[in-house]
Amino acid sequence: MSRRRSLEQQLDSTATIPFDDLVIRSFANLTARARAEGHAIGQKIHVADRWVAASASAHSLPLLAVDGIYRGVPGLELLS
Repeated sequence: MSRRRSLEQQLDSTATIPFDDLVIRSFANLTARARAEGHAIGQKIHVADRWVAASASAHSLPLLAVDGIYRGVPGLELLS
């Protein structure tokens, strides 16, 4: 099996969070709150990290991550 096909099968079997209005609102709220509180996740360079955190928060899911950027993110339950 090719590496590409193997990766496609793995991705197809992985649960994903839908991109919806709830996630968009969570992203906007997280951006505003993080910037107001001075959390680094509010910086432009961390936009992808914000989407990850907003997706978890929007659906009340804890996030399992070791990246320090997620520590202290407003409204995010972090598992370590």
